[in-house]
Amino acid sequence: MHYYEKYKETVDEALKGLEDSEKLVVLNGNEESISGLISERIASIQKYIRIELDFESDSTVCVKGSAIIDGYSGFGEGWFNSEKILSFARAIPAIGDNLELAGGHFGEDGKLVDKHFGLKISELSPSYKYGLHIILANQPETYCRPEEIRRFCGEIKLSKLELLKFSQDLIDLVFEKRKSVTVCGH
Repeated sequence: MHYYEKYKETVDEALKGLEDSEKLVVLNGNEESISGLISERIASIQKYIRIELDFESDSTVCVKGSAIIDGYSGFGEGWFNSEKILSFARAIPAIGDNLELAGGHFGEDGKLVDKHFGLKISELSPSYKYGLHIILANQPETYCRPEEIRRFCGEIKLSKLELLKFSQDLIDLVFEKRKSVTVCGH
């Protein structure tokens, strides 16, 4: 459910059963109560990223990601060699400081100039808490202006066990044992 739908559902539930005149009083007089209820409901929306792969015949893969975090959502995709995705997935269990998989538009010098799909894993604490930072972007047209590109970024917090499961699920995805991977976090 998207942010707007969740918001509408919450407001409708809060106003259910009131007369029209009471609704105006409630909306004008109890803004803090209603905004608190809305905040609680939005916070209860699960944070996740769903990843799918679209394989080409030359071992390149389009990695497509869609995510929802705190009521915001986004979509993005990047092209990778399948070996790069496998290397990333296999490096997750032995993560040191940071680990990143990023793709998008590359400049003439071969450097990434505009990220359209990015995952960066960092250790947040020695007690096995990790952050999965997500960057997603998509452009409405091939040759659009940079201002037209829709961008999303957020972070999901994971335990070591959740991170290890993500690693194995991503490997299974590359070997086409799965259709998609969904990583849910806190």
